[in-house]
Amino acid sequence: MDKMMNSAKFFHTGVKVARGIFNAAAWICAVVAILVWFLPESAFWGGTESFTLGPVTIELVPDGMLAPIWVRAGAFESVLLAFIMLFFSCRALRILEQILRPMTLGQPFDGGVAPNLKKLAWLCLIGGGIYEIGGLAHQALVLHGRDLAQYFNSAVVKNITVEHELNMWFIAGFVLLMLMSHVFAYGQQLQQLSDETL
Repeated sequence: MDKMMNSAKFFHTGVKVARGIFNAAAWICAVVAILVWFLPESAFWGGTESFTLGPVTIELVPDGMLAPIWVRAGAFESVLLAFIMLFFSCRALRILEQILRPMTLGQPFDGGVAPNLKKLAWLCLIGGGIYEIGGLAHQALVLHGRDLAQYFNSAVVKNITVEHELNMWFIAGFVLLMLMSHVFAYGQQLQQLSDETL
């Protein structure tokens, strides 16, 4: 029991520190996302344009491809997506902190653990869905502002096809966390029965 409590205290402290760092980073991202819209247009000219296709990165001359509005929109979208993910990570770390707190006191089957695991499961489902859909939106934004034919020799290339994939990892995380919440709820019932018989 002492080993479990010491481990829980270590992880509890680590989660608190990580939550503080993620919280600060989220605020920085929020400020940067707002500042992107107030920067002059000249800040978005003169950058080198690059485009990655798997292991291949194509780099163009400065001002070779994108208008500044597309660079501004892309920067805003990237920072906004980072802010959303940091926000969900902070929420997840707060819930994880609440799950670990009773374990630091030697009460792994406390009444709050199972409901917090369910909250974490829903956060995984919602946050994962937003992350994957945001990734698709980012790809669409990146590709929409570019004429892909200019990246290739149009005399040789017959067609350019872009395929988007939605990864469903967050559904598996949701199911696993919900299963764990039921296991902890059952453990809580067994603990209560054990306490009542004593």
